[in-house]
Amino acid sequence: MSAPRLILVKHGSPEKVADQPPSTWPLSEKGRAGVEALAARLGELVRGQPMMFTSPEAKARQTAEVIAGRFAWPAAAVIDALAEHDRSAVGQMATPEFVAAMAQVFKEPGRRVLGAESAEVALDRFDRGLQMARQQSGEADVVIASHGTVIALWLAANARPLRGQVLLGYELWRRMPNPSAVVVEGETYEIMS
Repeated sequence: MSAPRLILVKHGSPEKVADQPPSTWPLSEKGRAGVEALAARLGELVRGQPMMFTSPEAKARQTAEVIAGRFAWPAAAVIDALAEHDRSAVGQMATPEFVAAMAQVFKEPGRRVLGAESAEVALDRFDRGLQMARQQSGEADVVIASHGTVIALWLAANARPLRGQVLLGYELWRRMPNPSAVVVEGETYEIMS
C-alpha cells in the first residue's frame, strides 16, 4: 500500500467585503464555480475515503464544503493552525502594494513584515496543523483547504516539484491561482489549477 497523499487546496476567489478583514470574506460566485471545477479533478486523485480538514477562515471552509459536497465526503474538520499568515490587523491594500509587501514576507521570513506573525511563525503553526491532520487520518489521503501563503511556505520548506525547477516560496505563491491544489506524495509535489 502506498503512503497517503496530502492534497493542499488553496481556496477559491473570495468576495472582497469593504471594511471587513480578509479572514471573514466568503467565496465569490466565481470562486465557488472555480472550486466546483477543481473538485471534479480532485476526485480522480484521491484514493478511497479521504479525511478533510480546513482553516477556520470563511473562504477556506466554504471551499472545503463545496469539495466535500461533490463527493458526499464527511464535513471537513476545522484546525485553527491551518489559517493563513496572520494579517488580521492589516487593512486592505492596492494589489501592487500587497504583492510588494508579500515579496518582503518571503524574503525576510524571520521578521514580522506584514501582520501579526513572521513567515517562520506562520510556517511552524501551519506545519503543526498538518501534523495534527495526518495523525487523525491514519492511512487515508488528507485533503486540506487553506491559503496560498502558508501552502507556499510549507512547500518551499518541505518538498520539491515532481517536474520542473525548484521554486522559492514567493514564486510558488505567485503561481498558485485561486483555487488550486497541490498534490504531495512523499517529498514531491505537483500544482493543479
